[in-house]
Amino acid sequence: MRNICPFREDEDAESATNPMVEADSAWGYSHLVLGALGLFVYVGAEVSIGSFLVNFFSHQDIAGLGEAQAAKYVSFYSGGAMVGRFMSDLGRAPYPGNARPRTI
Repeated sequence: MRNICPFREDEDAESATNPMVEADSAWGYSHLVLGALGLFVYVGAEVSIGSFLVNFFSHQDIAGLGEAQAAKYVSFYSGGAMVGRFMSDLGRAPYPGNARPRTI
C-alpha cells in the first residue's frame, strides 16, 4: 500500500514539516476510525429502529396493524429522518465572511 502514492518520495522529510503525516495508511488516523465507527453505529441504530417500529405497530395493544400495513408507516419514519437532516443543515449558522471550514 505504501507505493501507491507516487508523490510521497521522501516521507521522512514530509513528516518533519507536516504534522498531519502520522500513519502509513488512512486507517492510522483516529478521526477516520472514530468517524467510521460512529457512522456504523448510527446506521445500525436507524435500521434497528425501523425494524422495531414494524413490531411495535403490529402489537395488538398499540395499533394492531398487520405487518404489511405497519411496514408502510415506517416510510414516514424514514422520510421524517431525511427531512430532519435537511432542516438541520438549513438551521446551522453560516461561516462568517470569507471563512471556510478547515480542510486537511
